[in-house]
Amino acid sequence: MSAYIDIFRKYDKIEEENKKIGVNMKINRTTKRAIEILELVSQQPKGITLNEIAKRLNIPTTSTFDIIHTLKYMGMLDIVDHYSKLYCLGPKAVIIGQQYLKNNDLVKVAKPYMIDLGERLHKTVFLAKEVDNQILYINKYEPINALITMANIGTKNYMHGTSLGKAILAFSDDMEDRVKHLELVQITNNTITDKNEFLEELKRTKERGYALDNQELEENMLCIGAPIFDYTNHVIASISVSAIKKLTTDIEYEGNLVRETADQISEKLGYIK
Repeated sequence: MSAYIDIFRKYDKIEEENKKIGVNMKINRTTKRAIEILELVSQQPKGITLNEIAKRLNIPTTSTFDIIHTLKYMGMLDIVDHYSKLYCLGPKAVIIGQQYLKNNDLVKVAKPYMIDLGERLHKTVFLAKEVDNQILYINKYEPINALITMANIGTKNYMHGTSLGKAILAFSDDMEDRVKHLELVQITNNTITDKNEFLEELKRTKERGYALDNQELEENMLCIGAPIFDYTNHVIASISVSAIKKLTTDIEYEGNLVRETADQISEKLGYIK
């Protein structure tokens, strides 16, 4: 449980720091109570009753019941056994906690390599993971005077229209099956919408080790991405560089550099070729 306690403590630290610098945050009382309940439950390996939660947090029993009922419904809390009515963390809380730690490790490991790549090519660098068949940007590095890109951390994008998404799909074990169920939406005039053509593009991506987004997501933009693997030798994320498309761009050189950077990150995560 210590990993989850650390997450809650980090929230408290942020709140304390905001108070120090005079940030006036409007806190929703019910949300705050829900987080306090999760924090308390995470510290009770044998479980804790509703009445004990209400007493220790000084929350009315009726309010505690409503919050716990919602948290249990959402999978954030569970019951150890129905006889004693002891509550513990639910499966979704565990998944969220694990995902936070996994993303946090990935971001930390990738950060210095992203900075180095961005400075060498003087281009914006993205780090992304796949979430619900979409690309989720989890980190971004913009060198000074580099092109300001539209994508921000926390936003999502299409798998088929991005080099980040193509890199992940191309190195997935079930690539062909995934493409069958993927909707290839037309984003620009250059977006690949034919599934056979898209499969060929993914095969080329796997052969050279890096993916291209040649004005497929945004007009006049060229993005080059490569897959990141973990200790299980499965693709878990991808990294890319983005900039205005120029005729002078040496795509092969930059593609190999992005691929090498992704390989270095993968090795740090325990990947063995």
